Amino acid sequence: MSYPYSNHHSVSSSSGIPFQSDETNYFSSSREPGKEVSSNIPMYSRHQQSAIPSFMEKTISIRDYRPDEKELRVEDYYPRRDVKKFQEVREGNDLDILQSFDDESEYLDKEHSSRIRDLETKKRNCIANFKLKNKKEVEELFAKLINILRIIERELDHNLECEASIHFSDSIEHQIEEFNKQSEYLDRFMLRSNYLDQDFFENISEQIIKIEGIVNDTNLRALCIHFQRAYNNKDTERMELYKRDLKPLRLAVRGMAHASEKLVN
Repeated sequence: MSYPYSNHHSVSSSSGIPFQSDETNYFSSSREPGKEVSSNIPMYSRHQQSAIPSFMEKTISIRDYRPDEKELRVEDYYPRRDVKKFQEVREGNDLDILQSFDDESEYLDKEHSSRIRDLETKKRNCIANFKLKNKKEVEELFAKLINILRIIERELDHNLECEASIHFSDSIEHQIEEFNKQSEYLDRFMLRSNYLDQDFFENISEQIIKIEGIVNDTNLRALCIHFQRAYNNKDTERMELYKRDLKPLRLAVRGMAHASEKLVN
């Protein structure tokens, strides 16, 4: 004679999703006293078995049937390990998860700091390149001023020591105007340049002021004009007088040109 036994078990998988086994089990028994009940219990399918946690062990225990007992007692699942051990395992897993967050945060902090250091290094290198580029540009512009000084010096040498020219004063005036144009452009460039070595900037600025003081000296222009007139009038006496006054200015121009060349070389 068969006795139906409905087996509804709820088991949680490792992913936390419960599943149920709702198969109906039938125990076949001879119902004879003192004999072990023979049973035919369908097992869980393979995927259901794989979902059973590792700390659980499936055990089915059937007591001997007795006439005075009205039901069979079946134990389905019980923990293989104690509850305390199970809690320790779960707490350990939680700590591992939290630690992984801390590790990732630390890694990102290091990576961020490393990128910031790289950017700061690139910025410093870029500023250094700007300073070098601007310095070369200033040196080239300053060299043009020195070249004008040398032209003025050669004009003075030729007209005072060799033979005077009818274009002497005009040539000096033209060089003075060219010098003022180049000097003004150089001043604007240095003021616009955000990245320029401070010491170099101050030295160049001071030297330009000194050169301007000599080139724009009213005595230089006036003496050149008077010397030109004396030459045109063949007034040798006045020519000699103006030569004497122009020689110190010629030496000043030569000395300034030499000092300026040393500044950029």
